[in-house]
This record gives sequence, C-alpha cells and structure tokens, in this order.
Amino acid sequence: MICTDRLRNCRFPIFQKRERGILCSEKRKGDIMARIGNDVLEIQYSFLSILELVFRDPIMILVSVILMFVFSVRLTIFIFVILMFVFSVRLTIFIFIFIPIAGFIINTIGKNLRKTSAKVQKEQGLFLSISD
Repeated sequence: MICTDRLRNCRFPIFQKRERGILCSEKRKGDIMARIGNDVLEIQYSFLSILELVFRDPIMILVSVILMFVFSVRLTIFIFVILMFVFSVRLTIFIFIFIPIAGFIINTIGKNLRKTSAKVQKEQGLFLSISD
C-alpha cells in the first residue's frame, strides 16, 4: 500500500504540470486520471502475485533456477517432464491435455475482458471529468 501511494503521489504532479490544452483537446482529465489509477493497481497486483509465488513455491523455484543456470533450458524442461511422469503419469497426461484447452479458454475470456475494460475505462474517465 505504501509503495502504491508513493507511486500515485509521484505521478500526480507530473499530470498536473501538463498543459491544459493537451488535456482538453486529446483526452479528458478524468480519463487520464483513471488510466493512472488503473496502471498503479495493475502494478500492485502484479507485484503481489510475484511475491505470493516466491513465498509459496521456493523449493521449486530454487531447483529450476539452479538447473537452468547449470544446464541448458532444454535439458531443464526435459528433466521436469521426466519428473512429472515419475510422480504421476495420469496427472502429467491430464496436464498436457488440459493446459492448452485452458489456455485457449483463458485467452478468449481475456480478449472479451479487454474490450469491456476499455469501455469501462472510458466511462470512468467521463465520470471523473464530470465530477472534477
């Protein structure tokens, strides 16, 4: 929270120093403020997900990083696939079938969300410019 507040506070004076003509002609002030707020939130969520990953799976990360630096990337992937088959053949086959299907579904949903997000961002900018 402190980092995101500092990031917002650093960006807001830059926004205020812009010429009024640029803000009025190209984009409304509320639209730019909404974009800044959404970008800061995206940075916060990305940072928190990386921290969660690092604390949740430290052994797997450590082993994969060591293997990638010691050996080649191809060999690392090959070893992990072999280990997956050793642990559970059924689960590995399920993963190789499920991940491409899930990736396609997530990609489709992501495209729809991006379209909706653009509309919401425009409306949010309009509301912020009206309230300002």
